[in-house]
Formats: sequence, C-alpha cells, structure tokens
Amino acid sequence: MYSKKVQEARMSYTFDDFLLTPNASYVEPKDIDTKIELSKGIKLNIPILSAAMDTVTEAELAIAMAQEGGIGVIHRNISLERQVEEVKKVKSAEDLTIRDVVTITPDSTILDVQNKMQDELISGLPVVDGEEIIGIISKRDIRPVLKSEPNKTVKDIMTSDVVTVEEPITAEEALNIAYENKVERLPVLHDGKLVGIITIKDILNQAQYPNAARDKNGNYLVAAASGPFDLERAMALDQAGADII
Repeated sequence: MYSKKVQEARMSYTFDDFLLTPNASYVEPKDIDTKIELSKGIKLNIPILSAAMDTVTEAELAIAMAQEGGIGVIHRNISLERQVEEVKKVKSAEDLTIRDVVTITPDSTILDVQNKMQDELISGLPVVDGEEIIGIISKRDIRPVLKSEPNKTVKDIMTSDVVTVEEPITAEEALNIAYENKVERLPVLHDGKLVGIITIKDILNQAQYPNAARDKNGNYLVAAASGPFDLERAMALDQAGADII
C-alpha cells in the first residue's frame, strides 16, 4: 500500500534540489548603497529593523541596531514607564553633548577642584557664575599650584578666554572648532546659558560608527511599539524622543 503511494506520488522538489548561480555584476561591493527612507524624514543606512518582541528588542539591541545603521523597535510588553525609560536610554546612549555638567564656582579653592575631579572622574570643569560660564579649569591648570597653594581660588588660575559653541552643532563642526582652538572640551550654550559640554574624546568615539542611524541632533534613532488605541502610550513615547511609533 505504502509502496504504491510512493510510486504514484508526483515529483516534488526542495530547496536543496536547486543551485542558483549568481549572474555577473558590474557593481563593486564598495559602491553598494543600502540606504532607505523608512518614513518621511527617517533614513536608515541598512534596511533592517529588529522585531518589537519582549525577547528581542530593548535598549541594548536598539543601540546596537542604530550603531550599524538600522533601527530597533522597543516592545510594549512592559509598563509605560519602563518603555519610556528604554527609549530614553537609546536616545542618550551617545549624545554628543554631556547634559549633566559638573561645574565649579570662581571662589572655590584649588583643593575643591581636585576633590571634585577625583569624585567625578573628570579632568576639567567649567567655572560658572549662576548659569553664565566665566572660565574653565583643568588638571593641567591646578597641577603646578596644588601642593604649594591648595587654598588658592579658581578665579586666580582659570582660563577666562573660553571657546564655546551654540546649539545646534554637529560633531564635525565641533571637532573643527576644537582643533582650530587647540582645546579638549567645548562648553555648549543656549541663549548664553551653559547647557552642556562636548569633548574631543566623545566626538572621536562617535566616529567608530560612521554608518550609524542618527537624528538631526546626532542621537541614535529608535522606534517604539504602541497599540492602535493606546493614545497615552503613544504620546509618552513621542515625548521621550521615539523617532517612530
């Protein structure tokens, strides 16, 4: 009975029965362009999105996707607060501008500067009077006087002629300004007030991923999932910075 079925069965094929030989191509690998416009104003360098599944995409994978030129979709099988936090992690993963700037006042002592630098693991501090930047001080400035005059004030040795930049600014623009003025860090101003700082180190770190998918501010692109009737979630994700919902 079985042998009869086999004999009468029609011929079928599987993928392993075929070998497709590629045609000759005149396009060099270096000339291949995989860029796509995913939606209005949203461009990717590779046409790959990671799934909005709870076992697939959260901030870690979304960051990796953006670094390679794609985009990750943060799943919605978590609380709204947690999903918003995941989106924010991606958007702030490689922000060119450090927003939480550690500063010092002009009347602080050199010893205060040393202690703050050690506590925060940094090598330079903007000197501020209120929200206005009036100088900058680095380890190089305090090193000659730290032992002999630890109570000397910041305003006595700080660099007063500070090179600053205004938002918005690109990484290339910031790097050119830093090199031209031979400085390692650039305070970022908005309407004359200090809002952040850019360092050459951070700019060069960005250069590790030349094909990364970024928004107009240089932050990684990220998408987030929401239900069709969950307006509250969609609004919160939009405010958190999600580029696509």
